Amino acid sequence: MIAAEIADDFATVEIDAEQLTPAKLADLERCMATKSLGEEGRHGRAFIVNEAHGLSKRAIRQLLVMLERLPAHVVWIFTTTCEGQSMLFEDFEDTSPLLSRCLRFDLARRDLAKPFAGRA
Repeated sequence: MIAAEIADDFATVEIDAEQLTPAKLADLERCMATKSLGEEGRHGRAFIVNEAHGLSKRAIRQLLVMLERLPAHVVWIFTTTCEGQSMLFEDFEDTSPLLSRCLRFDLARRDLAKPFAGRA
């Protein structure tokens, strides 16, 4: 839903965190430079990283650099499960610099899980 506010389906890329390498991130950064014009007039791009607790140290370092240069028409969304959030937010010290550049939304704790599931 968040990505749909920025980009249409053809400008949304969904990636598993374990597959996110520095080389893949460099490719995605080249993709970020261009705006798209979707069916509904949206111009942005959205990148959704699933299971973000699986990010490698090298990918996190590359993301830190990329997020400093993030164009206004691009949004990165990092998702994790309840089981993975302890690794991402508490136990995994390498994510601290990355998380300091993110807004955190605990969807399950805000009773949004059912409406999101219903929409899906």
